[in-house]
Amino acid sequence: HLRHECRVYARLESLQGWVVPVQLGLVHLDRGYVLPGGTRAVHMMLMSWGGEEAAKANMDAADLRAQWHRSSQAVWAEGVDHGDERDANLLWNAERRRVMIVDFDRAVLRPALKHRQLSAVSGSKRKHGVDNLNIPSRKRSLLHNRPPLDYLMSR
Repeated sequence: HLRHECRVYARLESLQGWVVPVQLGLVHLDRGYVLPGGTRAVHMMLMSWGGEEAAKANMDAADLRAQWHRSSQAVWAEGVDHGDERDANLLWNAERRRVMIVDFDRAVLRPALKHRQLSAVSGSKRKHGVDNLNIPSRKRSLLHNRPPLDYLMSR
């Protein structure tokens, strides 16, 4: 299960730290670790902090649903069907001001949506030139909703 989950996090690499926690890797435990219920775990996945339980976040339910939908769409666009979106797998990350999704052991990998597929559905055709910010337009989506680089470097 953990190897599958690692493959899912690899697919979601561009979303790590924004929509899903950063997956740092698998660790093999020589002696194992006994979990509640008696199961012995010999592998653990190391993750960055994702946040608090979203259901317990001090925010309006409609806003929380909107943020969950936003994160869920981002995961789906990368070709991942989570398969188990419930309260226990949704975290509120106050620093990012968004819902982070965790626990991808039941996820199904699908072909990621491509820009051509999206433009065929939308009917709009865009040229991949350079916009007035001197950023190639096909790269603009990667920068959407991310803090400026100088902000990240100052932290």
